[in-house]
Amino acid sequence: LNNPIDISEERYHWLSANFHIDEFSVSSSHPNLAKEVTFSLTDFYNLKILALECLQPIRKKFGRIFVTSGKRSPELNSAVKGSYASDHLTGSAADIHICNFSHDHVFKWILKGSTIPYRQVILYPESKFIHISSNSPQKELKHEALVFQNKSYVTWKDYFKNG
Repeated sequence: LNNPIDISEERYHWLSANFHIDEFSVSSSHPNLAKEVTFSLTDFYNLKILALECLQPIRKKFGRIFVTSGKRSPELNSAVKGSYASDHLTGSAADIHICNFSHDHVFKWILKGSTIPYRQVILYPESKFIHISSNSPQKELKHEALVFQNKSYVTWKDYFKNG
């Protein structure tokens, strides 16, 4: 399950109706490292869960979304200063950008208007993206919502308390 798979095989192309595996070997800050990312069968299934359970409902509600960071190798994760236990390392997370709606609006919908079973969702208002991850069999079950503001994480309730 952890050996690299050949993503050129057609059976590995589509993770859901609107998400292709190639969309997850990206990094807006380190594109060359992202091109070197390999996928195991476990990564593929984790990405499939992420696409089907988390990303597809957002796509259905808000239209086109762009993955700006998907599956990461340890080298890529280090280059972007990601957490040592980042869900990106297992293909269970994506950083997304939504074009036609405010990220605050989409974030609030994920929390209050959807039934998305996210593991973690983090709004980065200054960088204008949302991090979302799905629960996977390899990790502890979690359901956490945060906002990264002024170089620290705050609860979403604290962030939105005045609006």
